[in-house]
Amino acid sequence: HNNEKVKLSDVIEFEQNPRYERLHWITIKNGETECISPKYLQIWEFCWSPNGKGFAAVASDLPFAHSWYNATLVTFTGNSNRYSEIHRNVDRQLAKPTWSNKGNKIAFISSIWSDRGLVAGGIFVVPGDGGKARELTLGHIASDTWLEWTENDSALVTIAHEKGSISLSNISIATGYRTTVWKDEAVFS
Repeated sequence: HNNEKVKLSDVIEFEQNPRYERLHWITIKNGETECISPKYLQIWEFCWSPNGKGFAAVASDLPFAHSWYNATLVTFTGNSNRYSEIHRNVDRQLAKPTWSNKGNKIAFISSIWSDRGLVAGGIFVVPGDGGKARELTLGHIASDTWLEWTENDSALVTIAHEKGSISLSNISIATGYRTTVWKDEAVFS
């Protein structure tokens, strides 16, 4: 111990040494892991393709917290450093990618006011191999927060904030028509 005063600081330098969040396989028998997502691609959210060989992900080129707000929708197969960007919209956040059961479409939620983990907005569908995204919920008086494909891929089941209440609805893929199955002044997620 010496008599010199030690300068202490509680300053934390935010995001000075960022690390990419990536996907890994885990082998159950031995606990070994293997990284399977492309290098230098930040994975924010993902879903597995129905054939089990690929992924759709909300991803960004940089691992900074603010990068989520400009993330894109990408697809890739495991163990590859290649990925395909299938949807980009710099003015809206993307969340909850959900692959159709046949694997030919990906639905996702997009919004202009969401925060990571608290997403509510419109539902879009894009071909699984890329192309123009189509907004299914244009004109709906609702902000969807969750979605799942029906077994035959003809509709999406959604949870939404709808006209001051919470609703459970079906949205037709062909027409975008919303059929509200249940609505109440309640909260669930």
